[in-house]
Amino acid sequence: MHRINHKELRIAFSNGNICWKVFGNGSKIILAFHGFGQSGEAFAQLARTFSDHTIYCMDLPFHGATTIANKNVALTPSQIVEMANNLIRQEGIGEFSMIGFSIGAKLVFPLIRGLAAQITEVTLIAPDGIKENIWYRMVTGSPAMRRVFRCILQNSRTTDTLITAAKALGIVDGKTAAFAQASLADERSRARVYDIWCYLRKLKLNAAEILHTIHKHRLAVVFVIGEKDRLVPPKSIVGLSAKIEIKKMVRLRGGHYHLIAQYLQSIGSDGGAKP
Repeated sequence: MHRINHKELRIAFSNGNICWKVFGNGSKIILAFHGFGQSGEAFAQLARTFSDHTIYCMDLPFHGATTIANKNVALTPSQIVEMANNLIRQEGIGEFSMIGFSIGAKLVFPLIRGLAAQITEVTLIAPDGIKENIWYRMVTGSPAMRRVFRCILQNSRTTDTLITAAKALGIVDGKTAAFAQASLADERSRARVYDIWCYLRKLKLNAAEILHTIHKHRLAVVFVIGEKDRLVPPKSIVGLSAKIEIKKMVRLRGGHYHLIAQYLQSIGSDGGAKP
């Protein structure tokens, strides 16, 4: 496997510093956004598959080397556009495509609306946020419920009991339950769940606005879904995807947390087709 160029950029925005991990040095640009518990390294393989691309992978808030100055002030769509614009200006980026996995897709949607004229294609892998999760809305929607949520996460026995119950009720499968338990195994990881969920609470998808933008700019959208995904099941994206004119559906056999690797393997086996 050939070695790829790798560097890190730390670029300030109005509430901290974003770390962008940069892979490759091709003329075509991809901005990538990983899922919970990962870092920008999750998309390093893209640069090995596409030697003519440079991949800018954001470390999401509370992940990797990104730092947030005030975590109690929720992230806004305009701040996400600010993050990207600061990178674009520093690196002299013109057109680019985007790829977002799971919770990372929450940052992709504001960029579609704010920077559509520069975007060539968007790939959404098991995108979170298309269909609002009622539990997420409940535990982050008010200061009182956020306090309750914090108390729950501070008690490892409580979180283990809730995950076990969710598995028994069929809400999550065994692999997802195991991942959740591993993600909440220590105090630091439980604090990160609380921080990222609450920090992103204002990022709500307006389907009508996003569809208008996609159609106005004739953006191509690739949906990647996992047949065994219980966290973002295929049916959760149907309402939005059915209304998009220029789209491609990629169906993979895996569950949620294997989809990035499976997708990169699939496009690599296609001879490097554009993501």
